[in-house]
Amino acid sequence: MPGSTMQGAPRLEKLVTQALMAGVVASMLLPWQQTVGGDSVVRGININEGVLVIIASVLTIGLIQVELRPAWMGAGFVVAVLGRQVLSSDATVSVGSGPMVGLILAGATAVLLTASMIRTLSRSAEGNRSRTTAKR
Repeated sequence: MPGSTMQGAPRLEKLVTQALMAGVVASMLLPWQQTVGGDSVVRGININEGVLVIIASVLTIGLIQVELRPAWMGAGFVVAVLGRQVLSSDATVSVGSGPMVGLILAGATAVLLTASMIRTLSRSAEGNRSRTTAKR
């Protein structure tokens, strides 16, 4: 597949990245934010950003399954949304464990997918160099 990131990559790496993104989806069931007094708790599935994270995570799992290169972009998008949520809390609302856990899992996924893409591209470049020198 020409646009493949994980072509020839170990099956375990593919399963690990999918499991990490599934963990991001599950983290949306954890508390997303709560008031300082602790009397009001919001879960990720109850607000727009949480639903956006779920949709992007499921799409990223699909991209990983079909081995397309934009999977790292999906994971990076989830990192951006969750990072914004963690960093933009005000004094009356504390960030719950959901965005923090999701941010760590999505960040790990983005790093693994990017590393896999770089390995694939470097192998491809080495193959092209060896074919070019063999023709001379």
